[in-house]
Amino acid sequence: MLIASIDLLRICVLFGLLVAAAYTDILWGKVYNWATYTGIVTGLLVSLAIGGARPVCPTFLNSLVGLGLGFGLFYLFHLWGGVGMGDVKLMAAIGALMGWQFVLIATFYSTLFGGLISLLLLAYRQRLWDGLKKAAAVLVSPKTLSRKNHVDGTPALTGLSIPYGFATAVGTLCAWFRESS
Repeated sequence: MLIASIDLLRICVLFGLLVAAAYTDILWGKVYNWATYTGIVTGLLVSLAIGGARPVCPTFLNSLVGLGLGFGLFYLFHLWGGVGMGDVKLMAAIGALMGWQFVLIATFYSTLFGGLISLLLLAYRQRLWDGLKKAAAVLVSPKTLSRKNHVDGTPALTGLSIPYGFATAVGTLCAWFRESS
């Protein structure tokens, strides 16, 4: 009973983290440290306390690898100017809470959903063709990026800023529903 309650805490923190990240990113363009650090600490502590006792709860090592993999994948996106550091820490928290296998699936869905949001925003702003040309140029030569800054002052891709915390939240929910069915 106690193990099931602690595991439920992990899932509640995950959903709370996703709601907070989506909400703050849409309204203020930021994913706040208080949310991501809560997810990281909770994920590590829960996995340390009961990791492996339930098939769905990652072991401590799985949580650590998930944290590192989530951080690393999204840090690459950050270096390319696609996401801010809040988004990087958000995926690290998801990895700590859910483990490395889940991070791979969540990253896949988050990337798909982020791309869809970008295409819809470009089409809405009547800049779809220009956006596709810039994306093709970046694929051929990443040095062609012209930079703009995120809210936190870090470099971003030109032109279009999307709430990637929202895209990550929706992508993670898709991954969770896929895994739980």
